[in-house]
Amino acid sequence: MIPRFFSDFFSRHLVQRPQQAFSDLLSRYFVRVPRMEMLSGAVLYDRHASDELLRPHGLQIKSESLCSDLSLLALGSEVINRYELEATIIFELSKRLPWWARIVPGLTDALKSAMLKAQMREWLLLELLQTLRLPGTNFKRRYLSAAVFYCSAKLAVQRYDIPLAEVRDWLQRVSTLAKSISENEETLLEALPNDARIAALPEMLAEQFEAEKVDAEMFFSGELFRAAYAIGKAVRMIRSARDSKESRESQHLDRLEGLLSHPGRAIILETSRRLEKFQAFVLEKLREFHPDPNGDELRLRPIAETGEIRSIRTGSLALLALHGPLFWKRAVGRSFDVKEYGFIEEERPRAHLLIDKSPSMLFFGKLFKAGGVLFNRLLCTLEDSADVTFQLFDGTLHQRIEVEGPYEAQKVMSMIRMANFVGSGTDIDQALRRTIAEVKKLPHRTTPDHIVLVTDGAKEVTVTPDECEVIKLHCFILGESNAELRAISQATGGVYQVC
Repeated sequence: MIPRFFSDFFSRHLVQRPQQAFSDLLSRYFVRVPRMEMLSGAVLYDRHASDELLRPHGLQIKSESLCSDLSLLALGSEVINRYELEATIIFELSKRLPWWARIVPGLTDALKSAMLKAQMREWLLLELLQTLRLPGTNFKRRYLSAAVFYCSAKLAVQRYDIPLAEVRDWLQRVSTLAKSISENEETLLEALPNDARIAALPEMLAEQFEAEKVDAEMFFSGELFRAAYAIGKAVRMIRSARDSKESRESQHLDRLEGLLSHPGRAIILETSRRLEKFQAFVLEKLREFHPDPNGDELRLRPIAETGEIRSIRTGSLALLALHGPLFWKRAVGRSFDVKEYGFIEEERPRAHLLIDKSPSMLFFGKLFKAGGVLFNRLLCTLEDSADVTFQLFDGTLHQRIEVEGPYEAQKVMSMIRMANFVGSGTDIDQALRRTIAEVKKLPHRTTPDHIVLVTDGAKEVTVTPDECEVIKLHCFILGESNAELRAISQATGGVYQVC
């Protein structure tokens, strides 16, 4: 009779070839190969417990050993050295193979090669997950994060043939973003359209891609974001299998999967945070104190003259009774603070955004980088630190939108979808000149106005720094450098950046 191992081996590996099942099969008959450093006393998920947790989220881990590995990873364990893993596999197989397996010519070498390949494939994914510092505030949430990252990374590598290094880089970036989203950032991200609406193209253009049987998303992604789009497709496949009734843990996954399911969200958030490093791009509300005895605001300031001694704090007056000479010495040296009433006048700076909507903006994440600049300025509206206007332009300058509060900010963010960025040729000079003229008509403010131009165009610009007067021009170029725009930005004290 054929030993049970051979019957299982031929039926489950040579015929059906499930990769994880083969690894578990060898582990069951010979030895479980440790891929993670063990933690003493750790309670790990088995396959049944993992299924109960993951099934409502459309996830499934079929391998018992992988459930254990992901559990250890969520608890903070580390992946063992790959050379130790290889040595362990070779040693244990050589030691534990039964005599009837040793006599079959070539079987030992075949088993070593197959198990090394299967285990190293899993080890590489586990090692990738270890570098991500899994999002989540407890073991269960980190396990869910590990499962999402594992399944999406595996699909991206195997189905879409994306190099593991590219998958690692993108997941690291998204993981970092997911762990630090603020309340205002969450508000604007929620206003973005769903995945289908973001990616939707005008009917005529969509028909052309369909006729050519070309994936439009991967076509526009380019080499730079192909891993991001592949992972997004994998996450959408996972979401499609999710139960309609989501568990309490789904809020944690929604944030993570939202950044993964369409790369636009992560690109927008990442671009916005990069802009915070530019001091010249920071908008701060101007607050001026105007003294007035009838004012309702109180401030403390250094004493200006001896006549104000009656306004100093009571504790300081006690020094006059205890040590008069020291009191007067400090008074002359203006070491005392006096109370002063008055009014505070606030003035918010104005930011005027011009975003190119020509068709070339659809490529290489340009649309979402532009959305990141817009996102950053809209955060100022939510923080009540700036007044923002927004206009799209191509060959012409389109309608201006006044962003007066959170509602308008969310409405503007809902416009960031590919269908809205299929325009005509780009006329940067006309758009910039008309905007400068409109800004000059606005009521004067102490703080300078800011014009923020986002384009991938390299066309000549005839506007001069003198025409801008006190206006600061910030330019974010999503393509080749533009010498004229760089000169104007630098002359007006603005930011010039090629993204």
